[in-house]
Formats: sequence, C-alpha cells, structure tokens
Amino acid sequence: LAWRRTLVAAMQEAYFADGVFYRLNALDDRVDNPDMRLTQDIDNFTTTLATVVQQCASGPAVVVVYTVFCVWQIAWYAPLLVFAFFLLGFVVNRALSNPIAALVYAQERLEGDFRFVHSWVRSLAEVIELSGGRAREEQLAQGAFARLLRNKLRVVRWQGGLALASNAFTYFGSLVNYAVVGLAIFASGAAHSISDVSADCFYCIMLVSGWSVFFNASKLLSDLAGFTARLGHMLEVSSEVAQSTRELAQRHRDQAQQSSSDDDVIDDDEAADENAIVARGLTTFTPDKRVLVRDLCFVVRPGRSLVVTGPSGCGKSTLLKVIHGIWPFYEGVLRTPVFSPTLIQYLPQKPYICHHMTLSEQITYPLLHVRVARAELERLLALLDLQHLAQQNYTKAKNTKDHTASEPTEVEKDQVREEEEAFGEFDDEEEDDDEEEDRTREWHTTLSPGEQQRLCFLRVLFHRPQYAVLDEATSALDEAMEARCYNLLVQAGITLISVSHHDSIRRFHQLELRFTQQEQSTSGASWQLIPIAPSPVSAAAAAATSVHD
Repeated sequence: LAWRRTLVAAMQEAYFADGVFYRLNALDDRVDNPDMRLTQDIDNFTTTLATVVQQCASGPAVVVVYTVFCVWQIAWYAPLLVFAFFLLGFVVNRALSNPIAALVYAQERLEGDFRFVHSWVRSLAEVIELSGGRAREEQLAQGAFARLLRNKLRVVRWQGGLALASNAFTYFGSLVNYAVVGLAIFASGAAHSISDVSADCFYCIMLVSGWSVFFNASKLLSDLAGFTARLGHMLEVSSEVAQSTRELAQRHRDQAQQSSSDDDVIDDDEAADENAIVARGLTTFTPDKRVLVRDLCFVVRPGRSLVVTGPSGCGKSTLLKVIHGIWPFYEGVLRTPVFSPTLIQYLPQKPYICHHMTLSEQITYPLLHVRVARAELERLLALLDLQHLAQQNYTKAKNTKDHTASEPTEVEKDQVREEEEAFGEFDDEEEDDDEEEDRTREWHTTLSPGEQQRLCFLRVLFHRPQYAVLDEATSALDEAMEARCYNLLVQAGITLISVSHHDSIRRFHQLELRFTQQEQSTSGASWQLIPIAPSPVSAAAAAATSVHD
C-alpha cells in the first residue's frame, strides 16, 4: 500500500503537470489508456513487486552462506558447477521471458481497450439506444474481447513454457547436487564417511535451493517486466510532453515580448492593455499539419467582446483552444493574461458537470474548499430558473435524515475503530449528512443538457472573470434563455469571446471575427474583423436579469 501510494502520487503529479493529461488524451497517441496505467497497472506492479520481494528475500543470503560452506566442505569448484548450471537456466528463462513481457504489455493495453468500450457504452447508453446501435456496440465489444482473448492465450502458452523450464531446472538441480558430491568423492581419492557425504549433500542442496528461489519467481518477474515497461513508458512520454509544452510556451512568451511589428488591423493603443488578448500573424494547424487560418490578427480588451463566426470545420473552436493555451501554434504571436478562474473562464459546448461534488461545489469549481452560502446559492439558481435544484436537494437530504438507519452496533463500532487504526496514516475527509447526500447524486445524469449549460453559466457568474470564452455554450437553450444568459454576463461586466451559429447573440458583442472557408485552398480559411454596431439591451430585459452585488 505504501509503494502504491508513493507511485500513484508521483505519476499523478507528472500526469496533471503542465496539462500533460490533456495532451496525452487529445494530441499524443503514444500512451494508450493512461487511466488504466494509473489505476490497474500501478496496482498490479506494486502487488507483484511485493510478492517477488517476499519470495526472493532469503535467496541472496542463502546463496552467499552456502557458497562459503560448499567451498569449505567440498571444493572450490562445487559452487562454480552449480552456478554454471543455473546460469544456463537463466539464459533459457530470459529467452522465454522477453516475449512474455511484451505480451503482458499488449495484454494490459487490450484490457484497457475492452474496458473503454463498455465505459463508452455506459456514458452514452441513451444515445446508443435511441440510435438503434445495440447490435453494433455489441459487435464492437465482442471484437475487443476476442482480441483480448487471443493475446491472453498466447500469454498462457508462453507462461506454460516458462513454468515448464523453471520446474525442469529446479528438478534437475537436485541431480546436480549428486553430480557435484560424486565428483568431489572420486576426484579426492580419499575415503568419505557417511556423515561427510550427508553434510556435502546438505550444503550443496541448500545452495541449489537458494538459486531455485529465483526460478520459481520467473513468471512474476516476467509480468513485472511488462508492468514496469508500461509505467516507465508513460513517465517518459509525460516528461517529454511536459518539457516540450514548457519550451513552446517559453518561445511564445519570448516572441510576444520581442514582437514590435505593426499591422493595420491592430490598434496599438488597445494592444498596449496588459489584460488584452492580442494575436499578430497567428497561424493555426490541425494535428495533421493542415492550415486552418493564416496570419490572423485581432485584439480583445476588457469591455469589447468578440464573436467568432463561420462555417463548420474552419477552425473556430481550435482558435479558442489556442487562446486557452492547450492547442499549439507555430507561427505568429499570441499574448493572453495568465489563466485563472478570476481572469478567464471557458465554457465548452458540452458542459462539464463534475463527478462526486455537491451543488455548491459545482458552482465554485475549480476552486478548492470554497462553499456558497445557502441563500446565495438559491439566489444564483433563481437567476436562470434553477431554484428547483436547491429545493429538491434540501428535501432529499431532509428525508434521508428522517429515515436514517438505527445506531451502529458495538461490533460495527469496533470494526470502524479497527479500520481507522489500520489506515490512520491515510487522509480521510469527514462529511456531514447533507454534503454526503449531495455528493452521491450524479448531476451529469439527473440534469438535462439545458440545465447543465445554465449551471455552467452560473459558475461563470460566481467567479466574475474578466473574460468568458463560450464555445457554442448555449446550443441546448432556447433563444429567450440564451439572451438571458448573455444579458447576465454583460450586466456582470464580463467580456465575451463567443463561437456561435446564432445571429441573435451578435448584439452582445462589439467585434465579429468572420471566417470564410475557401474551396480547395491550402492556405486555410480567409478572415475578416468586422465592427458590430451598438444594439442596446432593452431596459426591461436588463432589469429582469440584473445581478446584485
């Protein structure tokens, strides 16, 4: 457990540092199933390593001690003959273990792929059923399992051969004992008493048993080699990705500081604002190096919102990822404020509803240890007609407390105390009944897509950032609720950077960045930066959605 805790802490730190987790899952395909490597592979590695250490702990001491006894009691060549025999065995075992390590590596990948198929079905069960895709998904699951089973059979065959070789060398090791003792008797030419022969046999057989310990662990060692390769590969790739990310970010910062170029599209007074988002000569690419847009120039400063429009596939969402810093660019200069919940909030088309969090924590995400008072939570929810969530939650928690089970028995109390004593070194959080009830509710399944998007808008209103980056963030809302959400953000003084196909939201912005897809062009989409004439929000709408401090 201690090894697992240490290894998980180290690998998770590397996994989440510098956005490595995003790049491994979205941009870099060298590491398959990183989630499985962090969970099951680490568990298998530490469990197997503990078993190997337990089995082999006495082996080195036994070999050293009885090597000395054999030299002293029999002859100098006695331990050398035993060593030569087992050296041959190690060569054979190594030849059989190498393919097993590769097969174990592949087996863990196939196990992860099979688990992913069923995780995918679980997360999209409703869509699959409505689409009539049961047969197709079953076929995919059967195919993934068939590949897993074929590889597992190869593992079993090779491990069977390895076990046969290990058992054979362990068995014939006892015959080596008789050969060594017999050679010593005939080579010396002197008479040996029965007690001397018995002592020689004992020392020699103990030396053989010391070496046999390592042979008996050969299967575990081959499995351990496969787990080590997977974890080592992930650590190596994570380090490379983190290093390349830091180098690219540093190059972008250097370019932004050294850039003094002038462009007619850019207002230098606006670009001088340290909180402005400035792009000069920006060129973005797809992962296969296809140009999306070239030489893009714009400035977004606080109070002047930007809406990005254009046909699907022209690079609108990619531009938002570039601004956020999670998608690389290799030409041009981009200057943005340091990302934090108080400066920039990003709302994707598919809202992110956190797992195992209370309703209050859904609002305060990603801040840690921050709670919203009940009155403030109800006020925020009422802004977008979500007050029923708080009422349902409160009623559910109250009913749960009214029907709480009876007090635990003395036996149950003793069991709890034993668990606390056994795992006292691990941190554990105490939660009251209301929070535990909230945490167990799966918000991403109980809320409709529209409710989820509105809840994410309330998250932005709680944080009050300078900028809100909205990537089709109102796709599940009707036009009236969409206008209400945008009104709230504008009234809160939040500058917007939006991607949308709805013309109705243009009036909440001051600039439009319009992309036009060019047929059969290798230079990407053409673009225009168009000022939007002011369109004041009606007084009635402003009063209905005003945000009180």
